[in-house]
Amino acid sequence: MALDELDPSHARTAASDALVLLDHALPAVIIFKLSAAWYYPSFAPSDGAPGLDLVNALYLAFCCYGTVRLLFTQPLALLFAEPIYLALLLTATATSVFSVSPANSFGMLRTALLFFGACLFLRYRFAPNYLLACVVAILGGLMLLSLALATTTPLGVMSGFDAGRWRGAFNHKNTLGENAGIAVLGAVALYIIHPRTRPWTALAASLGVLCLFMSGSATALAATACAGLIFATAQLIVWANIRRRQGFALLITTIVLLAIVGALTLGALAQMLERDLTFTGRTAIWSQFLYFAEQRPWTGWGWATISSTDAMLPLIRQTLNLPYIQTPHSGYISLLVELGWVGLGLFVVWLVTTLIVACYEATFRRDVVAPVRVALLCGLALQTAFESTSGALPSLWLFLLFAGATRVTVRWL
Repeated sequence: MALDELDPSHARTAASDALVLLDHALPAVIIFKLSAAWYYPSFAPSDGAPGLDLVNALYLAFCCYGTVRLLFTQPLALLFAEPIYLALLLTATATSVFSVSPANSFGMLRTALLFFGACLFLRYRFAPNYLLACVVAILGGLMLLSLALATTTPLGVMSGFDAGRWRGAFNHKNTLGENAGIAVLGAVALYIIHPRTRPWTALAASLGVLCLFMSGSATALAATACAGLIFATAQLIVWANIRRRQGFALLITTIVLLAIVGALTLGALAQMLERDLTFTGRTAIWSQFLYFAEQRPWTGWGWATISSTDAMLPLIRQTLNLPYIQTPHSGYISLLVELGWVGLGLFVVWLVTTLIVACYEATFRRDVVAPVRVALLCGLALQTAFESTSGALPSLWLFLLFAGATRVTVRWL
């Protein structure tokens, strides 16, 4: 018997085993909650789904656990790991004084802070590959369940205006499309990083592609295609062993050119098809919400208050004849309305700086996970333009970017 096995300091205890179990359960609970997969018996707002309150309570409890663990193990990470996003949260805290619904604003702040702390704990607790594998495994299972529901029951298929499109185990086709896109990106990245995972990651990617196309979500398709192209470019730069400075410049240039080409061709394509810039009539929705943003350009109306503002949604619903609309369908406009120009500016700054850092890590440091972070950032930027479910709100995009990023080591001189 080894001497260290006789040392009481190395002995396993029930408490340490419980912590290990909770640590491994934490990412699973967060991923499942953020996927928004649940039993939705109708197309009513998802908050009314039976049993969802229990899932939300479990999610907050585990996020609280992760945040407490962070404060006991890596407290400085809360300040230095993601300082720009932390500044966004502090701005939201300050502007909550001017909120039209303080209860909603403080509730959103509580959720965002606990999610942020839990993600940072996971960054230091597990390797990025493990967290990516967790996301792919859980989303792969949900894609398989969605396939079964869409092909065997009417529950997994949309009705009304989007009749025939899959929603699977989710409340809407767009939610299925967004999750499918993340599943495809994660599965392809894991397929390349870990050859041993290829059989099941290939299956997860195939299921994700099928659900992505059958959902018919234009935003999810565009975001996945854009992210996939950027991921392929980053991987080719690494595989071709291009010099680090040239590779970094090439990757940044590719992203900028894609953004410019997309902006220049979008208007012409929309005009040719006789559609608006979103191809779905969302510019009319945006203009209505921008009217309210102009009334409070700096303080905003308060985080998570759009759905609770009596003066906002009823008027927009009546004007646009859209009785069920709940969001601006743009994460950027949501931030502008709720947190003002300061909040929106901080999020854009975080997005750009994180993208530059990820490109640097992919090309200079040859970090094997960095290319997927670059792809996720580009996908998030596009997804946020047309959906309010992403942006600065807790999402699977932010989970992978926060929890799977490079660890920051603070050294005092």
